[in-house]
Amino acid sequence: IYLKAHNLDKETEERQVNILLNYIGDKCITVFNSFNLTNAESKSIKTVIDKFTDHFAPKKHLTLLRHDFFARKQKSNEPFEDYFTAIINSGLQCDLGALREELTKAKIISGLDSKYDDLRTRLMAEEDKMTLSYVTKYLKTAESSRQAITQMQKDNRVDVFPM
Repeated sequence: IYLKAHNLDKETEERQVNILLNYIGDKCITVFNSFNLTNAESKSIKTVIDKFTDHFAPKKHLTLLRHDFFARKQKSNEPFEDYFTAIINSGLQCDLGALREELTKAKIISGLDSKYDDLRTRLMAEEDKMTLSYVTKYLKTAESSRQAITQMQKDNRVDVFPM
């Protein structure tokens, strides 16, 4: 981001590496030297960034990430949009491979709050046309429809005051 923000991404890779090393300081240069890169590798910005990422990024605990994904349920007042986002982002971290979309879709449906059992039943009945996109659109539409109906009911309420 820094290189792009300062219009340095057009520079040679070797210059980009040198700019990065200058920017990150002495402690990180010591870390860089511990990578034991070849001359060619030390001039590749991608290789250098990958090495720093591997060094500093915490290792993923796939078992825990997958547990969190499969255990996640919609909170009682959590909007669908927030719930979808949490499930989809969680699924992306789990390395689910080719099953990611199917498992994400199934998790969204199975984790719905119990007050949406009617929607869950309808979605399961339409399994043949269900895609992740279809499920999210269906639930968003259902949520906005429920909100509209609630508003209509409030608007149609007649208050009777004693005389």
